[in-house]
Amino acid sequence: MSKDILKHALVIFALSGFLASCTNAQSVSNRDQTKNESPSNAELIKSDEKLEAARKVASRLETEDGCVKRLKESVKVIIIGSFRTDVGCHLDGVFVDSQYFERDDTAFSKNALVALGWEKANQAEREKLAKLWVEKGLLAFSTVIYTKDKDLNDRNFQPPVADSGGNGEIKVTLWIQTPPGMMRSAKDFQRLEFRFAIDGNMMPGNSKF
Repeated sequence: MSKDILKHALVIFALSGFLASCTNAQSVSNRDQTKNESPSNAELIKSDEKLEAARKVASRLETEDGCVKRLKESVKVIIIGSFRTDVGCHLDGVFVDSQYFERDDTAFSKNALVALGWEKANQAEREKLAKLWVEKGLLAFSTVIYTKDKDLNDRNFQPPVADSGGNGEIKVTLWIQTPPGMMRSAKDFQRLEFRFAIDGNMMPGNSKF
């Protein structure tokens, strides 16, 4: 499937998924009207927010600066980004089962990991899934380093690794090559760390990316 066709398909998904949820919310509100006479302000605000989100993501995908990556490990997960002059493609969000989640959504990673099989996986399998999600999801538009680059010099490099801690927490550690930027000419690198709770949610204290 070409990138343009995929973008148009995702636009349809964005609108249909969000509008369907809004329609469902409205249907519930209509049923509740018999009891409460009118939907609550919270329900109306939530419905308006979903419509606005649908318009925003559809508009983003239709631009030439849209970035799209599919996870071959799951047809349910599609990574969405936008192009920035100084860093290249920048992660904005993810489609999971045609529902769009912004990167700052609290359930952003959890929904993607569940689609990848998190709930039925044992701890060792979850470590692999967390590592996969970081490398191909959160850092889909970044350059992950798998072998030591000579320009890393004496830095304590290691390939991407996932380790389990207490209470089922999983920590993923890896190195990326940072975007060159508009003024930087030499290579530079950054060590990143991501932590996931037992339910798949990202925990506080993760590296900025």
